Amino acid sequence: MDTSNPIALIPIVVSPFLIIAGFILIFAPPKKINHFYGYRTKRSMKSQEIWDYAQPKAGRQLVYLGMAYFCTSLFDFIIDGISPGLGTAISLGLLIIGVLVLFRKMEIDLREKFE
Repeated sequence: MDTSNPIALIPIVVSPFLIIAGFILIFAPPKKINHFYGYRTKRSMKSQEIWDYAQPKAGRQLVYLGMAYFCTSLFDFIIDGISPGLGTAISLGLLIIGVLVLFRKMEIDLREKFE
């Protein structure tokens, strides 16, 4: 594995931050609704009950995303000789897709549970 290629390097660097942020939301979630820290969407900020439910749930999703995203660094083994530019595009594209899926899953869950 060439860890200098962005397809491996970006997930290796970013994944620990996603996992740490997830653990923070699980074990030290923000107590009150705020605009600075936590899973903050219109739906999650509608009430304190929704807010309290959403924080650890989003934290678990972030941990899963971080672990899955870390595994994408293995694409460097599968796709041999990929250019750094394409590696960056693939890696960031996968991260964006993962974040969008996380938000979609969370918002569907909050809508189903609280509406």
